[in-house]
Amino acid sequence: MYMVYYDFTMLPKVFDIDLSFQIQVSGPFGFPSQKDLFFESIFSQIINFTAMNSNSINVLGYSGNNSQFVVKTLNANLRISENSKYPELEGPNPYEYILAGFAGCINALGQQVATEQGITLRSLQIEITGNLKEPKKGKSRPGFNNIEITLKPAAATSLETLQEWLKEVQRRSPVYDNLVNNTPVDVTLFKEYSYN
Repeated sequence: MYMVYYDFTMLPKVFDIDLSFQIQVSGPFGFPSQKDLFFESIFSQIINFTAMNSNSINVLGYSGNNSQFVVKTLNANLRISENSKYPELEGPNPYEYILAGFAGCINALGQQVATEQGITLRSLQIEITGNLKEPKKGKSRPGFNNIEITLKPAAATSLETLQEWLKEVQRRSPVYDNLVNNTPVDVTLFKEYSYN
């Protein structure tokens, strides 16, 4: 039996909402992973609260005692990359998450636009390949050199109709817009926050 004390007073500055509290927990955490489950429960409540009180989309990530980074979204836990202690919990790497999110956005909009344009999609296959730059010293930008997208819609319609469909999907895709155009990113560092 031991006492665990966590201070979440820094969270309001991260989410820019009026939320400040501290949590004190005692109990026999039989395994370190049980403490991580407690954190996942708390973070889930925070994510739900911010989703109900903001027009922003918020995620909250942390690394536990197994060093794997876990991101809480409104409805899911996203485990990223390797888990040194529990290989069965390994997840996609950050690059794969970017491409998967891109594909998911295209699919959702593709289905919606097809319905609006009277196109019956029997299925839609989306393949995205990101070509990574060779790591070099200096000021060269890291990340993808380029991203290639291949769409294979199964629909009984003309190529011209599908081309117009694709143009509309590209025009309305927020992920496409964020990847193609510059999006301001603000980074804030809080030295006071620690996760033990």
